[in-house]
Amino acid sequence: MSEENEKKRRERVVRVAASMSFTPAEVAALDALTKTLLRGGDARQHARSPELRSVMRKVEVMKAALDRQREKRAKSESGGST
Repeated sequence: MSEENEKKRRERVVRVAASMSFTPAEVAALDALTKTLLRGGDARQHARSPELRSVMRKVEVMKAALDRQREKRAKSESGGST
């Protein structure tokens, strides 16, 4: 396998299931936070939002899922069966 193909294979996108959907309130909280930050505002005013906290929990779950997928892929690519 060429070096270029090997590099592309390593850079595959890892996907998370679409089941991590957001409620309308969570989308509104993300929108408000993003607009505040883009205008150079202070995000601390959003810190106590229950919707934003819910989004952050979902983000942590998504990050853990991505880590598990990467570990599983690395294990299968290395040929290491336990």
